[in-house]
Amino acid sequence: MIHARAIDRGLQALPLALATWLVALVSDTPVPPAVLALALAAGLAVGGRLDVEPATQWVLAALSAAVGAVGMATLAPTGDAAGRIDRFWSVIAAAALCAAASRLFVRAPHGGARVTVALGFAAVAVGGETRVQAPYGVFVAAWMVTALAALRLDDPDRPGLSRAAHGSVGAAGLILAVAALLSVGASRVLPPLHARAVEIILGRITPADAVTGFTGNLDLSGLDGMLQSDTVVLRVYGPADDYLRGAVYDRYDRAGWRSMRGGETRSIETATGPLRGNRAVEVRRVGGLAGRFFLPLGVETLATVRGVADADPHGIIHVASGDPGDVVWYLPGTRRELAPAPPDPNDLRVPADVHAALAPVVADWTAGATGPAHVVAALTLHLRRDFHYSLYAPHARRRDPVVEFVLGHRRGDCEYFASALALLCRTAGIPARVVGGYRVSERNDFGGYLVVRERNAHTWVEVWQAGHGWQTIDATPGGGETRVQNAGTWRALSDFSAALADAAGAWIARRRPIDLLAAAGAAAALFGLVRWLRTRRARGSVLAAVGDAPLPAYAGLARALARRGLARAVAEPLEHYAARVAEALPGEPGTTTAEAIRAYAALRYGAQGDADTVTRSLDRSAAEVGGRPRGP
Repeated sequence: MIHARAIDRGLQALPLALATWLVALVSDTPVPPAVLALALAAGLAVGGRLDVEPATQWVLAALSAAVGAVGMATLAPTGDAAGRIDRFWSVIAAAALCAAASRLFVRAPHGGARVTVALGFAAVAVGGETRVQAPYGVFVAAWMVTALAALRLDDPDRPGLSRAAHGSVGAAGLILAVAALLSVGASRVLPPLHARAVEIILGRITPADAVTGFTGNLDLSGLDGMLQSDTVVLRVYGPADDYLRGAVYDRYDRAGWRSMRGGETRSIETATGPLRGNRAVEVRRVGGLAGRFFLPLGVETLATVRGVADADPHGIIHVASGDPGDVVWYLPGTRRELAPAPPDPNDLRVPADVHAALAPVVADWTAGATGPAHVVAALTLHLRRDFHYSLYAPHARRRDPVVEFVLGHRRGDCEYFASALALLCRTAGIPARVVGGYRVSERNDFGGYLVVRERNAHTWVEVWQAGHGWQTIDATPGGGETRVQNAGTWRALSDFSAALADAAGAWIARRRPIDLLAAAGAAAALFGLVRWLRTRRARGSVLAAVGDAPLPAYAGLARALARRGLARAVAEPLEHYAARVAEALPGEPGTTTAEAIRAYAALRYGAQGDADTVTRSLDRSAAEVGGRPRGP
C-alpha cells in the first residue's frame, strides 16, 4: 500500500515536474527551476505530513509563491532573448509552481488535484510566451496527458473506461478528433487572418521607413491609433506644464518628418532624485515608449534615479544606461544647460515645390504683419480659425499632403496643423520645428495627480525668436487653451487603484532580495506564533472538556478488545496499541479499529479532531469487534 501511495503521489506531481522543466527551458536562468525541482523531490520524499486547515494551506502557498517570485525576479535578467520569456512571465511561472509545490507537503490539500493542476497550467500557459513553438507544443501535449492522469487518480470513484458504454467511448473519441482538427486548422488559419485584419485596420500607403509614435520618423497621421487609445502612459505629480516633449522633427520630406540630430546624444549630470518642495514635479512612466523622458520645454533643474542622463541637441532627455527610466523629477523654469541648440539649416529647409505653393499663402495671411512674432501669430490665427480638426484627412494623390491640407480640404489632425505651421513659418524665413509628445488634460482627484493617456498624444511647433529662444506654438484649434479636466469618478478610482498597485510594485522592486526574504520570514514566524497560541488555547479547551478520564466510548472499545485477547498493556502508547490491533484483527475491522484508536489519541493528547466524531467511530469499532450490529 505504501508503494502504491508513493506511485500515486509521483504521478500527481508529474505535471508540476513537466511545467518546471518547461520554465527552465524558456527562462533565462536555471537556478529557480532547479530549486523548484528540489522542492518537488522533497515533497515526494517527505510525503503529505502536514495536517493543517485550509486557511493555513493558502497562507503557506502564498508565502511559497512570494519566495518563488522574489527569487526569479532577482535572478532572471531583463531583456527579451530569442526563444526566452521575459522576467515578468518568469516571475509569474515561478510563483505558481512554488505555490503548487507547497501542496505536496500537505496531507489533504484543499481543492485536491484540481487546484494543483490549475497552478501548473498557469506556468505552462506562461511558457507560451516563448517563440520556440515546436518544443512548447510537445510539452503541452505531455502535460495534458499527465494532468488528466493526476485528476483521475484524485477521483478513484470515477468509473474506468472498461465500465463505460461503447457508445460513450466512441462519442468521446469523435469529440477529441474534431477538437484536434479544429485546433490544427485554427493554428493555420487564424494567424494569417489576424495579420490581414491588422493590415486592413491600420494599413495605409506610407513610406517604407515610416514609424508610428515618438521615434526618429513621424508619418502624417502616424498617431491616429494612439489618439483613440485610453491606455495610461504617464502619471504626473505636481504643477506640470501642459506640453511634455518626447521627440523633435526638423527635416520634412513628402508625407513625413525626420529627426536629423535626435541620435546625437551626450551624457549629462543631473541631480539625484527625488526632488522635494512645492515646485517639484514627478513624471512617472506607466507605459508607452521607453528610453526617453517626457518633459516640458521649460526645465530649470532635472533629477534622475542615477544622477545622469543623455541629451540630444533638440533638448530631448534620454534614459542613460543603467537607469530604470520609469521616473524623472524636474523644477519648472528656464532651461540653461538643457536648452535645445539654436537653429541650423534644417530648421529653415522647405522642399522647392512646397515653398512655391505656400509662398503666396504666407504673403496673403501675413499682410501687414511686422516682425517674426506677428507673422507667427497671423499664421497661427488663420489655421485655428479657418481649418477644422479631424482624425481622418483625405489622402493627397498628386500634391504634397501639407499643401493639399492648406490649399484644399483644410481638415486634419494635430500633425497636419503642426506641419502646416512649421512649413509656413519656414517659408516666411522663421526657423521652426515639429515637436511630438503629450498634452496633459486629465486630473485624478483621488490621488491628486495628472493622468496622461495615449489619446493625449499631440504634435505642436517650436519657433525660434531671437533673444527668447525656442517658443511653443500650437496651431491646432483649441490647442492653445488650458484644458485640464477632472476625470469621472469611476475612471479616477480605477486609475488610482492601479497607481497604488504600481507604487507597491515599485517599492518592492527597490528592496533587496534579502529584505524581502526577511519580511517573508517574519510574516511566516508571526503567523506560526498566532497558530501556536490558538492551538494551545484550543487544546486547553478540549482537554478541559475531555478531562483526565477516558471517553466512555473508548472504555467500551477497550473492553471489547480485551474479550478478544487484545487488552492494552500497562503504559503501552496508544499508537503502538493501534498498530498491534491492526495486525491481530484481519481485514477491515482491524484497519477501522486502529484508525479509531489513533483518532482518540489525537483528540485526547493533541486536541485534534471532534469529540462527537471520535465517539461515533469508537462506538462503531466496539460493535464490530464485539460482534454486535454496527451503529450509524
